[in-house]
Amino acid sequence: MQQTNLKSKELGAKKNQVEVKQRDLGKILVAGRKICYCQTTMHALVNNCASCGKIVCEQEGEGPCLFCGAWVDREDAQELDDEL
Repeated sequence: MQQTNLKSKELGAKKNQVEVKQRDLGKILVAGRKICYCQTTMHALVNNCASCGKIVCEQEGEGPCLFCGAWVDREDAQELDDEL
C-alpha cells in the first residue's frame, strides 16, 4: 500500500516537472526569423507593423513584416517615446 502511494507521488512530481518544462519551452527563441502568433505573450515586443498593424515579437525580429512585407524596426517605437 505504501509503495503504491510513493509511486503515485513520484509520478505526480514527474508530471509537474514536464508541465513546467512545456510552459517554459514557448519562451525559447528559435534561430532565425520565424513567424509567431504569440502577440508578445511569450516574447518581447519589437514593434507593430506600420502598414498592417501586426504585433511583431522578438521571434519575428526586425526586418520586413512576415505578413505584409513592410519594414518593421525598433527605432520607430523609441523615437515616439523620446518625443513624448
